[in-house]
Amino acid sequence: PCLMTDSEKNCEKGASWISQADVLLLCTGAGFSADSGLATYADIAKVDAYAARGLEYQDVCRPLVTEPELFWGFWGQCFNDYRSTMPQEGYK
Repeated sequence: PCLMTDSEKNCEKGASWISQADVLLLCTGAGFSADSGLATYADIAKVDAYAARGLEYQDVCRPLVTEPELFWGFWGQCFNDYRSTMPQEGYK
């Protein structure tokens, strides 16, 4: 008989859970995004309109209460960029 290691057993258990899941969310580092041609956190807010106001990434991430248009505009653009970009090989 074949003896499975703990690691192999855990992989089988994880695979079973994944196969039964309704949703699978993978969180990756910025490298995957950059390899697909998307801006990384350091560059994502480098937009002329934000620069004119002296805003940086952390500034445009949190103004939901004070400037909802800025917040939704920023995250809407991020969403559109991610939806329209062809993923790099690592995502397949």
